[in-house]
Formats: sequence, structure tokens, C-alpha cells
Amino acid sequence: MNKALQTAARIAVMAGVTLVASQASAQLKVGNNPTVMNKSAVLELESTRQGLLLPRLTDTSAINGLTPPDGMIIFLNTPTGRGMYVRKDGGWSNISNGWGLKGNEVDPMTDFIGSTNPAPLIFKTNGAQRLEMTASGQFKVSTTSFPASATELDVVILGTDGTLRQRKLNNAAFGDLVKSFNGLTGDVVFNTAASTGQNDANITTAGTTQTLNLPIMNGGASQLYGFLTLADWKKIQALNGLKIEDFITGVAAADAKRGAKLEYDNVNNTYSLKMIAADATNAGIVTTDAQSFAGAKTFKALTTFEKGINITADGATVKGLTSLETLKASGTSDLTGDVTLGGLLKFTTAPADAPVLPSYDVLLTNAGTVQKKTLNSAAFDGAIQEITDGTASVKESKIKFLTDNKGNDFKIALDAATGNNSVTFNLPDADATASAEKRGVVSTGAQSFAGAKNFRDNVAVGKLTATTSTLDVAGSVAMSIRTVTGTETLGDKDNTILAEGNAVIILPKAAAANLGRIYTIKKISGDIDLPVTIKGGGSNIEGSAADYVIYNDWTFVTLQSSGSAWYIIRK
Repeated sequence: MNKALQTAARIAVMAGVTLVASQASAQLKVGNNPTVMNKSAVLELESTRQGLLLPRLTDTSAINGLTPPDGMIIFLNTPTGRGMYVRKDGGWSNISNGWGLKGNEVDPMTDFIGSTNPAPLIFKTNGAQRLEMTASGQFKVSTTSFPASATELDVVILGTDGTLRQRKLNNAAFGDLVKSFNGLTGDVVFNTAASTGQNDANITTAGTTQTLNLPIMNGGASQLYGFLTLADWKKIQALNGLKIEDFITGVAAADAKRGAKLEYDNVNNTYSLKMIAADATNAGIVTTDAQSFAGAKTFKALTTFEKGINITADGATVKGLTSLETLKASGTSDLTGDVTLGGLLKFTTAPADAPVLPSYDVLLTNAGTVQKKTLNSAAFDGAIQEITDGTASVKESKIKFLTDNKGNDFKIALDAATGNNSVTFNLPDADATASAEKRGVVSTGAQSFAGAKNFRDNVAVGKLTATTSTLDVAGSVAMSIRTVTGTETLGDKDNTILAEGNAVIILPKAAAANLGRIYTIKKISGDIDLPVTIKGGGSNIEGSAADYVIYNDWTFVTLQSSGSAWYIIRK
């Protein structure tokens, strides 16, 4: 890349910073891998299919009216001045001219590479001169010695038509050539012959004909050397790099840990794969003999044990629906799932009287199913003995409970109309009635609540599963949005503001009472000369007392209060 294009790239980055991160000392990445940022870049663009698109102007009169500073970059799309321009010293300078590293579209009548003065054209690599074209058109190549170990050299030959051609010559061409071969001089003819009767390569002479005999490897006992046939070569290639580890993988390297090992018979020159039986310490195959296995094993399908199961330690935990035709429990059994008993459940030893506890776990039958329930100790002592509402009380062995949802508060009342043994629990539904302080329960119907509510723990909406977030909403969220055309101060009921040109938005003072409050302000109308102004309301915005101005339509900024200042979160 030449200096002009390098300068253009740097200017493009600075222009992007001006457009995207104006008035904010922020680092921004746009495109792919947004979390991987280059420390040295204020603005970074990354994409495999997209690039940076500059403004394409048909003239500079409109932008000149905005007094652009030096360093601004544009693309001028005119028939005579098409190209990329940078603002420099109060004018526009074309930085598109230059020769690209991957070629250019050229006009052979006007475009060329070279000089316009009598100076030579120099070509260098690694800082050293390699080639020179003189002003008179001669090529000069730097002196290079032939490598001592090279047997062939690439040379350039000048054709009769003036073109340069590359040829490969043996380095002997630059010294004495072959004077004789195998004692023969003059023209010597070389032939090759394949032979299976020879033990080594050799040359035979007949007149001026030399024959190079190439024996083929046939495995004969007396044969010392020979060449492989193509078929034999392909067989060897197929076995190249083949290891027993290609078949036995995922275990330790030692043969005893593999469950199998490869043994070599150096008498017969053969390999054999031997399988090893598994035991409590080594991996291996399953045999028909008694074996012990180590490590947890999981059976995904139905498993049948023909001779029973003997668990000698740690007990057994059965989860899920289990059908037991015969169950003998001599120790402690822990059944955590549903259990179906096909027969009668008997206790050979009657359980001792339970100690006096606040509650008991008992077994109850429900439609043939035994269920565990927890009962308070009062259930065994006559349960409720007396109920009173403050004015009357009832003591009955059988008490009837009624429900109601009248009034503004919870209460228990004796129902005189239905008899002294009827008690009404009044549980009103909570609502947002402003005329009275109304308490009540949360129902499954639609409700509104009045008064500020604080939740100590996390809140989940639209889901019944637990959440680890402070607020977890499994669904859409609606926030306030309105349009502002003049001058307005935002309040606690605002969230998104659509501002039209020349609107003035005043933020509330970023005091402790507004800690964490978020506003998003977006300009939706008005040209660049009708900006939207955002004032800090007595607090700084990003550490500055100056107003924040949005010039372009569809540009937005999100601000959040720290309790003492407003900070730009997104833009």
C-alpha cells in the first residue's frame, strides 16, 4: 500500500470516530466479533463481506457551508473528479491516485510505470538493489554467484523478438559438459530396461548404446535391491502410519489399561491383537466368567437380572416408578420416587410410639395409593378446640368453615345465621382502591395494586421456574414512549423520547433519588440545521457541563444516571 492509501486509511478511521463517537471518549467496534477489540483502535470495523462506505457527494458546495475541519474524508462522485478526498488546509485533496498492489485498470496510451526524468528505475528487496533499468533502457542485474550445491539453475534467455524467457539449465552447462560415459565418447544413447532377474541396478554397453537395468523387487532370497511396482507402493501407502491406537482409543497408554494389546511375532513376522478381560482395576472385554467392574455404569435400556441383585455396601437409591413383586427390606431403604406395591405391606415388628413432636410424617391411602403427609401433633389431640372472633366463641366437635371476600381487611367471624358451628374466613382480594387502605390476597385473576412495593428477592414474570436474575421476564416488555416537539423536562414516567427538530430535552438532576434511571432519546425529523439539544438539568453529561447535540435524523443516545451525573450507555 503506498503512502497515499495509508494516509487515506488513517483518515477514514478518524472520520468514522467523528461520525460515530462524537463527544464521547469511547472505544467502539462494529461488525464481527464485537467482544474482541484491538487495544490500539478507537474505532474498529471487522467483516468478511462488508466494508466502510463513505459519503458519496456530487459536489462540495453543501458540505463547505458547514465549515468542515481538516481531516474529514469524503468520496466525490463526479465524471471528472471521481475519487476519495481528504480535507486539508481548507481544501479538498484527491488521495485516490496510486498503483495498487493487486493491479489497476490502465490506459496503455497514457498510463505507465517509471520515471519522467533521466533518472534510472531501481528495484530492491530486503533493502538491497536487485535490478536497475537505466535511463537508456538497459537492464542491470546485481552480481549473484551460483550456489555451490545447486544442480539446476533458472536462467533468463533473450529471444530473437526481444522477449525474455525462463529456462532451467544444469549447472554443468556453465562448465565442462560430459566428455565420456562408461568409457564411450561421441553420441551415447541411453535405454532403460525393467528386469526381475537382476539383484541390483547396473549399466550394460552394446556399441554406443547404454542400457540401465532396473530390477523389480520380487522377494527372492538372493535379491539385494529392487524397485517397487506401483501396486506394491499403493499397499505400503495404505499401511503408512497405521497404529494399534487407531483401533483402541480413549484409554490409558499402557497395554494393561487398554483391554487389548498388539503383539509382534518376530519369528513369523506377524502381528496379533490379543483381548484382555476386564477386572476391578483394568479395562477390557466382558467374558462368561465371574468378573468385577470398577467405575459407575449407566444402562439406558431395560436391564434384566436373572439371579437377583446383591448390594453389600452403601445401600441403594431407586428413583422413578418402580414395581416390586416381592420386597424384602432387612435394612434401611430410601425410596425417593413413586412406588407401586403389588401386595400387602406388612410390618413384622410394630413401630414404637412416636415421641411428642410438633409434626408427624404419616402414610395415608387415597384411591389405593399410599401417600406421605405431614400432620401437626394437634391432629392427634382433637384438632381445633375453640374458635373466636372477639365477640363470641364456639366449642364444637364438628366445625364448619365458610369463605368470603367482602370488606377491606381479613377477619374471622362466627356465622350466626347458619349456626354456632359455622365460621367464616373473610379473605378480600387486594386492589388499587384509593379511598381506603385495602389489604387482601393475590388472586389468579387480573388485579391492580396501589402503594410502592419493594421486593427483597428476585422477581420472575411469565414463568414458574426459578431465576437468578433480579428481574426475569419471559415475554415482551412495554415501556413508555412519546414525542417531544418543544422544550420539556423529563420525569419518572418517561423512558423513550422521539424528538423532532429543534426540540430541547432537559434531564432531571441526576440526584440519588434518580439513581439508575434510563432515558433513550432519538431524533426523528428535521435536517442537520435543526438539531435536538439535550441538557443535563444541573448535572454533567459524560463529565461535561456542555449540552449534548444530535444533528442527524434516526440518531439516538441512551443515558443513565449514576446519582450524581448522566452517562452515555449506548448511541
